[in-house]
Amino acid sequence: MSLSANIAALLIAILLFNAGRCCNVDGLFASIKNWRPIFIALALNLCVMPVLALALITLFRPSEPFSLAMIILACSPVAPVVSAIATGARLDGHLAVVIVLLFSVIAPVSAPLILHLALEWADLPPFASVDSLRLAKQLLLVAVLPLFAGLLVARLLPAPGRRLERGINFSVNALAAGLLTMLVWQYADVMSDISTVHVGMFIVFTEIALVSGYLAGGKSPSARRSVALCTGLQNAGLAVLIAALAYPDPRVTGFVLVLHVTQLLQVYLQDKIGRDRLVTPSERARSDCVDDERQMQREMNSGLLREELRTHPNLTQQGI
Repeated sequence: MSLSANIAALLIAILLFNAGRCCNVDGLFASIKNWRPIFIALALNLCVMPVLALALITLFRPSEPFSLAMIILACSPVAPVVSAIATGARLDGHLAVVIVLLFSVIAPVSAPLILHLALEWADLPPFASVDSLRLAKQLLLVAVLPLFAGLLVARLLPAPGRRLERGINFSVNALAAGLLTMLVWQYADVMSDISTVHVGMFIVFTEIALVSGYLAGGKSPSARRSVALCTGLQNAGLAVLIAALAYPDPRVTGFVLVLHVTQLLQVYLQDKIGRDRLVTPSERARSDCVDDERQMQREMNSGLLREELRTHPNLTQQGI
């Protein structure tokens, strides 16, 4: 494999191993019982997103390398980093990991099949230069096995302390960011070929994906946002692996990276500028009430403890 394909494979393996390691296996089985958001994420990523990419390409008529990059990315659903983002944002982390696990398992079959159909429909160069069986083997090695290895580690080894866990997650995320930067730097010379129209078109694609995932994600705001993330963030590592193996034109792989970085920035800015911007006013008010109740409970408990220590000073000597 080429250097970019190797870096992409390492990126996928690291993120998925850490995603599996951070999970509670019992929590995963509980999330599987709530099948509705999982089915919605499956339908949106396998059916709606490729069709949406084809519709935007038909409407805007971009260049052939950009069209290939956009279709490849649309057919490579659910970025492994979604599990880390969902956990950090206090969303339904187990649901996100279940969806990542599901798409990691079916990607060896679904990605080549959907990509063949999409490229044939868009009248683009066929996906014939890569053996689908070879791609399936690569995806099995870099996606499925690391994820199951992480789940096995989480099941057999005791959970690390909070500080150690934060350090491990920070190191993994920093390494992933470094690998992504290496990929982008490797294709820096093709960045000038992309126009603002291309970026704007993909921003529209990502926004529609996020809104669709949120609106169809169920009743729980946490599950809705998790499904929105799983729909709005594509698997750049898988897309780079496919592009590097299938098409010798470096612009295709370079455009895939530009589009994924655009997605990450878009999701980050939406979360920073207007956190929960897709949450309805009633849901936001309910969340604020819950936070206020928790704060009042903490203050009440603290006041009761101080009063108890004041009236019974001997409790301090007993280690309370």
